[in-house]
Amino acid sequence: MVISFDLLIDLTPNLTLAVAKGAKHVLDHILNLWKTKTLSDVTFRCKGKDIKAHVMIVASCSPVLAAMFANDFKEKSEKVVEVKDVTHNTFSRLLRFMYVGDASLETVQEEEITELLVAADKYRVDTLKEDCGLHLSQNLKVENAACFLVLAHLHNSSVLHEMTLDFMSKNAKAVCSRKDWMDIIKKYPELCFQATQFMFEYKMVLCTIVSKIKILNSSLLTEGKIYPTLPINFATSFVLLLSVRYQLFPNSFHTFKRVFFCVRYLISTVCLYRMASAQKLRENLLSISWGAVNCVAANGQVLITDFPDVFESCQLSYNINGQQIVLELNFVLSKTSKPTKLETISILAAKDGVKQKMNLSQTKWTTSWVAPARRNNCQYCGLYPTASFDILIDLNPDLDFTMTKGAKHVLDHILNLWKTNTLSDVTFRCKGKEIKAHVMIVASCSPVLAAMFDNDFKEKHEKVVNIKDITPETFSRLLRFMYVGDASLETVAEDDLSELLTAADKYGVETLKEDCALHMSRNLKIDNAARFLVLAHLHNSSVLHETTLEFMSKNAKAVCSRKDWMDVIKNYPELCFQAMQLMVGL
Repeated sequence: MVISFDLLIDLTPNLTLAVAKGAKHVLDHILNLWKTKTLSDVTFRCKGKDIKAHVMIVASCSPVLAAMFANDFKEKSEKVVEVKDVTHNTFSRLLRFMYVGDASLETVQEEEITELLVAADKYRVDTLKEDCGLHLSQNLKVENAACFLVLAHLHNSSVLHEMTLDFMSKNAKAVCSRKDWMDIIKKYPELCFQATQFMFEYKMVLCTIVSKIKILNSSLLTEGKIYPTLPINFATSFVLLLSVRYQLFPNSFHTFKRVFFCVRYLISTVCLYRMASAQKLRENLLSISWGAVNCVAANGQVLITDFPDVFESCQLSYNINGQQIVLELNFVLSKTSKPTKLETISILAAKDGVKQKMNLSQTKWTTSWVAPARRNNCQYCGLYPTASFDILIDLNPDLDFTMTKGAKHVLDHILNLWKTNTLSDVTFRCKGKEIKAHVMIVASCSPVLAAMFDNDFKEKHEKVVNIKDITPETFSRLLRFMYVGDASLETVAEDDLSELLTAADKYGVETLKEDCALHMSRNLKIDNAARFLVLAHLHNSSVLHETTLEFMSKNAKAVCSRKDWMDVIKNYPELCFQAMQLMVGL
């Protein structure tokens, strides 16, 4: 039987990254600016149609546009940019990518993707150019290979260039018989020369390897180190695949023969081999890969020892019970790890692409799938079924989410604006210290600041805002959260955290207020419970309010014997009444 387990956090690792959930709210605010055009300050005129945008966003994503607005061009003063060589739809898609990091290429026609790649190259939006190159390379055909090769050459797309050359080398006869190949010979002779070299090299290597395999096949029966029951064609095909795909070309017959027998040895032992590896992708996000192959038993288990700071013990196991394939995960959290309720941990599993959630029972997570009526047999022994599993483990699912890589680049550009203060247009004066920021960003995240800059307040004209009741450190942390969606709360002292929650409530930054409340609720103690209850009450934090009441009900005697509880009784009698009811079980 062949069972293969892959425990992954990111089921599409080439497309997504895991980041703090607050970052998603930042992206939502940026997307809302694109949709509503609120505070837009530049117009792109594209073949008779106007597209409104924000200088700060487009300049942070495009060095070409940044130079245009930074230097003394007429576009800087008039705030109107004429776009003559790109269609309205394509330029609109380009601008939208600068806001959200996603161009929805799966819905775009091939010709439009080609034009979008050209526009991305012109305005140096390299992430979009790479995405277009990858998408086009996945749709290579004999009919478009020559066109894509020229496109990649003219716009320096290494991904598309390499993939197109690889495709053309495998389809040389069909490609070279087309008229567009003759056009390449005439217009781009150096490109034609490079492609031809690649084609001939591929063919020569293929012929050399095939001839060596023929010689090897004649001597296989006399080679004592070969596992005799394995099919010759599989090993030879595997070596051929490695040699051609990764260009591992042996310099001599002896070297090639040695590589061949190494592969055969690995294949002969794979049915007896077990392997487990693990890595921490980031805080609270773990990836475990397990390949378990056993042709004589329908079950297996393995211990994971890579995370002593997270797990005191961790064991994976599987078994095949009739028509059920069952996967189990059992672990004990380390005493040195942050306190985490098992019920809050999220574990997702996928078998052959079918995803479902693993269920917790005491300390063990399990899930199962119905085995298909017709199952694939082991390609080595031909007897037992095969299965492939992907598992997602998130120790803190409420705080993180995944986003496209393009969106991550948008966040990186926004963070760079915060660090460099490029194009900043407002100054916050806070107890003698000045903090520069961007009206568009802070107004999109804070309805209080949005109202200040939208209406006829003096701050709108002077672009200076005086902050009197918050320390510079806390207000700077508040502003930074508006740019990146992360306040690094684990590094903030308890008193500063209380002030940050108060500031987030005052300026309507609900995501940050919720994050502060969650962090504080995990650090409840006898000596801060009464203060946290009052704080939650004054600033309408339902999360902190509920968790504090629950903590106080479990520690009623200790809490009620403290002086600060008497202060709650005097100053907030209705809050005291509510807490007392919960304590006595009413």
